[in-house]
Amino acid sequence: MKKWFSNLKVSQKLMLISVFFVLPDSVMLYLFITAINDSINFARMEQKGNQYQRPLEELLELIPQHRQFAQQALDGEPHAREAMARKAAQIDAAFQELKEVDGQIGAELQFTDEGLAKRHRENYRVQTVSADWQQLKEQGPKLDPATCARKHLDLIAAVRTMITHAGDTSNLILDPDLDSYYLMDATLLALPQTQDRIAAVMASGEAVLKQPYITPQDPPAVCHLREPAPGSGPQPCGGQHQNRAAGRSQFLRNQPHASAASAAGPGGVPRGHGEIHSSHQTVRLPG
Repeated sequence: MKKWFSNLKVSQKLMLISVFFVLPDSVMLYLFITAINDSINFARMEQKGNQYQRPLEELLELIPQHRQFAQQALDGEPHAREAMARKAAQIDAAFQELKEVDGQIGAELQFTDEGLAKRHRENYRVQTVSADWQQLKEQGPKLDPATCARKHLDLIAAVRTMITHAGDTSNLILDPDLDSYYLMDATLLALPQTQDRIAAVMASGEAVLKQPYITPQDPPAVCHLREPAPGSGPQPCGGQHQNRAAGRSQFLRNQPHASAASAAGPGGVPRGHGEIHSSHQTVRLPG
């Protein structure tokens, strides 16, 4: 080998030395460019996930509002049908935007039959969810309140599942940078959850406000909306709220002047804006 190298011309030796120097540099350059391209592709997929999420977030805002107007329309409130029709038009526009985005990048985010089937989300194609909305919009005035509310909740759940799928397939959920990870967590996880909770509060609150009485059974209906401890999962609703309400009633029962003072306002005018019922007595709330 040494003899062979010695017999080479100077130009050949220089050429061979150059090859040995260039070869590892070329490999390092290739690996460097590949890593940069991977980071660029990762960021581009995150951008596509954000692009797909925008119309879904809009739907997550509009559908609970439509549910509220639909409930008011079923209760016979004036102008509710007109407001419901305007909200339905906005939802149609949001679904149209979602279809356009799905046509552009839906396949890349695995919003296909095969991609959704891998995660057991076969019923969450844009066309399927849009068809469910059209059916709800047409049947809405004919539905009873419970069925109307359930169909709206099913639609909201479908939109949230699509947001989750977009996050899973667009690398958003895998963001390695700490600062942008918290931003992703806010938009992909916390914001949809907050929107869902606000919608539940709106629906439960409106139902409670229509009741003539506030009972100890009412607080548990919304107690699951409180913020749970991190990692604790859903918190059970139990007797804590009922005991608290019963405790207030017990306190008022032990105050002889409480029922009289709360039953009448200044000048002895009955208030009657609401009552708390317990196993001991009925307490009229100041109004």
